[in-house]
Amino acid sequence: MNFENVFVTVGTTKFDKLIHTIINEKTLKILKKRGCKSLTIQIGNGTIIPVIYDSEISLKYYRYKDSICSDIFKADLIISHAGAGTCIDVLEYKKPLITVINDDLMHNHQTELACKLSEEGYCICCTSNELLMVTDSKDQSSAVSFSSSSTSLIIILLERIFKHL
Repeated sequence: MNFENVFVTVGTTKFDKLIHTIINEKTLKILKKRGCKSLTIQIGNGTIIPVIYDSEISLKYYRYKDSICSDIFKADLIISHAGAGTCIDVLEYKKPLITVINDDLMHNHQTELACKLSEEGYCICCTSNELLMVTDSKDQSSAVSFSSSSTSLIIILLERIFKHL
């Protein structure tokens, strides 16, 4: 599958590891091989300001928007932190999703959600260190289609996660 427009989002937290991985020359080479011509990155509270030196890929970035739904809608592939709201938005738009676990967060409830969504076939789950390999080797187009009734699965998972906090 061709991923001409790729959207990366880190949510409201600092997730510099993901931004650094995305703008890495090796990752960009793989994205280009998969057809990427446009890369939009929501950098949140991070300290890394993305810069790429590849004239074949246009780059836009911002910290926050009231809603990222228009970026999700335009994207052919979303690479995202594993926030519940973002995951639901992406899956409701039926877009290919790679969830990247922020393993620097303490008591990271996102891990359970990302792993369960991946286990159910809705997305691919990885860490920043695994992203390069996953982007190169996995077929993001083969994910199970998400329906509005699937939202109840996420609600059940979130209830279980927050019960243990």
